[in-house]
Amino acid sequence: DYLTSLSLAAIGLLLWRPTFALDPGFQLSFVTVVGLILFAKVRNEGTDAFNGLVQPVKIGVTATAVTLPILLVHFGAAPLLSVIPNLLISLPSAAAVIGGLGQFALS
Repeated sequence: DYLTSLSLAAIGLLLWRPTFALDPGFQLSFVTVVGLILFAKVRNEGTDAFNGLVQPVKIGVTATAVTLPILLVHFGAAPLLSVIPNLLISLPSAAAVIGGLGQFALS
């Protein structure tokens, strides 16, 4: 269960260092993952071309929406156009990760 695992990780980190509760990085990380689990329904849905294009958009919009309040509170601003650059970088970064893993496997 994703939410149970995430909750245990958050509790463990907060027991280790309670000041993480006030850290924007901690808040952004956990809120984003919870938002993706609850709203974007991130899962393996097959490999059809339409889903391959829709899923990154859904993930980008969800991540932006759920982190907006935290960004506004901590930084006083929120990049509403961040979905577009995220989409532009997602394919090259995925290719770099796959290429890196392939190179590691061959070495």
